[in-house]
Amino acid sequence: MRRDRRAWPLVAYPYLYLTVFAVANPLLFRWYLSPPLPFYFLLILAGVSTVAQDLGQLLDWGDGTKAHTGNNRRLRNALSFPSIIVVLFCVAVLASTLKAWELHPDHGPDRPAPEMAWIELELLYARAADIVLDYAERGDRLCAGDIGRLGYATSMPILDTVGLVTPESRRHYPTDPDIYVTNYAIPADLVLALDPDFVVILEVYGRRGLLSDSAFQNRYRLIEKLETSIYGSDGMLVFERDLG
Repeated sequence: MRRDRRAWPLVAYPYLYLTVFAVANPLLFRWYLSPPLPFYFLLILAGVSTVAQDLGQLLDWGDGTKAHTGNNRRLRNALSFPSIIVVLFCVAVLASTLKAWELHPDHGPDRPAPEMAWIELELLYARAADIVLDYAERGDRLCAGDIGRLGYATSMPILDTVGLVTPESRRHYPTDPDIYVTNYAIPADLVLALDPDFVVILEVYGRRGLLSDSAFQNRYRLIEKLETSIYGSDGMLVFERDLG
């Protein structure tokens, strides 16, 4: 910004982004951190580059003697390209992050991965998708709160209880705060209004609302329970509409 005031958006963006998500959703999921990271990296590397340039100039000042000037010039030449310092800095940073990697993760592919590369929930939804496909017929609709993996694996019409792709879901929120166990809960009237052929949810999403509703219990039958304790849930549940 000292050299080019037009660079202010690069400085402002990460902090504005953080403020917006902190105010709008206090539960800051880790994937929200990805978009501003390039800006952080750019600012840090620009700072390292500037320090390297300043250091090169400092080493060139010397005390005015030819001998020292020659020595300083050689030192200056060794540091004449800030990119060298930036590369060394990047190597040091990457080396310091190696402790956050696992050689053999406890789930997913058996290959080195960062500890935060956690895909256990997606693997459960992939198993749930296979179960749904064993029962589904052409034209059946699937309802879920976390829709990405299910939609990808089944290619079925998806009804989204959050309202991302199913706008009619939004009219059912805000809902009764008493049905929340974690940060999300599915009201029974939403699912009954959508009337899907299949419902896939983590048990904790419906513990005090959907699963205790008598109308839902009469209309849907549990066809599979996948064991998991993610988010404090007692399994992942796969329901089919009971036509009998």
